[in-house]
Amino acid sequence: MNKAFTIAPGRYTIPNIGFVDTTKEISDELAFMLYRVSRRVFPWATLGPDAEAFLKKQKLDVKEFAKLVHNARTKEEIELLAKISDTKTIYRIAEVKLQALENSKNQPRS
Repeated sequence: MNKAFTIAPGRYTIPNIGFVDTTKEISDELAFMLYRVSRRVFPWATLGPDAEAFLKKQKLDVKEFAKLVHNARTKEEIELLAKISDTKTIYRIAEVKLQALENSKNQPRS
């Protein structure tokens, strides 16, 4: 089973990727493709325990890392992605994303 990403089991049709059956084992590369899809389109992908090592091997540029940080939904995801990339740009994007996440949790519900 793939450890770099956690994908909810199911059968999905995803734009620009096609039909994916995650009830069976999928490759890390396919799981990474699913993780890169916008959370509005495919919200069932999260970082797994071996994501840090896998993402370091990918040699992503700043723009790709920025998209991953922007797409992240949890504080842990954002912090892990910021830790992997050693650029100040990604660090600042992660700071802004964390602040926005914190502010959205503190908003009073009406």
